Amino acid sequence: MQEVKQSITVLDQNLNSLGNGVAGATALASALASLPVDSAQSPLPCGGGSGGYSDRYALAMGCAVNLASSLSLNAGGAYLFGGASSYGGGSLSDVAGRFGVSYRFGARDGGPLGTARSQRRLENELRAIKEENRALQTVLVALQKRVDLLHASASQP
Repeated sequence: MQEVKQSITVLDQNLNSLGNGVAGATALASALASLPVDSAQSPLPCGGGSGGYSDRYALAMGCAVNLASSLSLNAGGAYLFGGASSYGGGSLSDVAGRFGVSYRFGARDGGPLGTARSQRRLENELRAIKEENRALQTVLVALQKRVDLLHASASQP
């Protein structure tokens, strides 16, 4: 009977430790979820975050990087405060990591470089339109002088 009570006590402790480990794994996952996964606005955004669940807390750090206009990678790691949890048959670690790939489908604005190119193109178009406008104003002034001369000669007897 004593052995059964000890087995129940050990099982109860293992179950509590497993629950503690699950809370730790959830805290690790929450911390990793706070990291940047895409670098559309910056060439190399890095970040840190924290996560918690129940009485377990984790801290994570990671970065993302653009490899091409539509392809980026991200990676990060997290550490669980309070250590790993053993549950009899094994243990749940106090660290976790992640690695991801993002591919952007569809039209893109070109990012900051594309915006700068668009601005230069628009400035060049505006400059050309202003030059054309000045040329048309010169032609208009010349035509107005001719009209004035025609009116003046038509009004003379």
